Amino acid sequence: MEVSEAKRLRALEDENAKLKRMLADAMLDNPTRKHARNGMLSPVEFERQHNAKAQGV
Repeated sequence: MEVSEAKRLRALEDENAKLKRMLADAMLDNPTRKHARNGMLSPVEFERQHNAKAQGV
């Protein structure tokens, strides 16, 4: 493997790692975004508000 090929491989590996992080972030954010887009509360926010009402806050 020549130096230029090794540099190109390294650049592709870096880009691949970046894209994997972006995908993981998008997958984690997806349920929250889906509920917000539909004007609904996320399950976590629903439970938080339900508990607050039950406690009389």
